[in-house]
Amino acid sequence: MAQFQPGNPGGPGRPAGSRNKFSEAFVKALSEDFAKNGVAAIAQLREEDIAAYIRSCVSLVPKDFNLNVNDNRSLDEYTTEELFAIRDQLGASTKAERKGKSSKLH
Repeated sequence: MAQFQPGNPGGPGRPAGSRNKFSEAFVKALSEDFAKNGVAAIAQLREEDIAAYIRSCVSLVPKDFNLNVNDNRSLDEYTTEELFAIRDQLGASTKAERKGKSSKLH
């Protein structure tokens, strides 16, 4: 009988649950490592490679995430606190971009 005929499974294949066992063991080991070293590893990544840090953060944002950046208000309709928050966010992002570009030069 040929291997791929109807009714012939073609061989024993992988033992049931073997892939799940590996995945579960890997996730458990990763979870334990993160519990011990996660916060320090994140801080080190942020300090040493801000671009990779930002990519990691962005990868956790859902793909269907929508941000409405046009709320149709004029500048005089924002509170002082809102304007300062916008300034700080823009400053932080441009600093990160400059640092990322300068680290690529070295």
